[in-house]
Amino acid sequence: MGGKKRGMSLAEKREVLLKVFSDSEDVFALKELEKIASKRGINSMVVKDLLQGMADDDLIHAEKVGISTYYWMFPSEAGLKISNLISSLESDLKALTSEKTKLDCELATRQALVYESEERPALLKKLKLVKEERGEVEKELGKFADCDHEVYLQMKGGLSASKDAANRWVDNIWSLEGWMKKKFEGRGKDIDAFFKSKGVTEDLDTIP
Repeated sequence: MGGKKRGMSLAEKREVLLKVFSDSEDVFALKELEKIASKRGINSMVVKDLLQGMADDDLIHAEKVGISTYYWMFPSEAGLKISNLISSLESDLKALTSEKTKLDCELATRQALVYESEERPALLKKLKLVKEERGEVEKELGKFADCDHEVYLQMKGGLSASKDAANRWVDNIWSLEGWMKKKFEGRGKDIDAFFKSKGVTEDLDTIP
């Protein structure tokens, strides 16, 4: 039997609505957008809140005229809106990666002690959820792999920060190993074997 179909994430719903605006120079009333959204897999009941959030984040324009509110986005803004969406997704990915690393270290500490605590199942469950969320964000980012050169340069600018983050975590791994050897004196070989089983070899070093 097939698995239950996953609903669209908030970012995916925003992407759908942004495409509606970028494909047209029209100004839309709420009812029109609800009808369009329902045809593209978005529940019409959540469209108003989605649009309000997008307007609050400056992704689209919204103006109330009488009792109706109208929404639009200038064609020239489309590239910038997509760039902002990419930046938001990259920020989410960075946060999830940091959370995953933290959970990996917490789990490794407990496994190294060969101690089945009550917290371990909860940590494993949380780690699984973070991995799934990180995978979704990476999948979402993959849709923008062919974006314009300006976006590429913006993403390239983050390489230095990524390298620094990676180097910090290499230092953290060796610091954790050193702390565990001091904390559990006499179990150095066991701890070395555990880290080696997780792919941490002696040649692991920072990126120059």
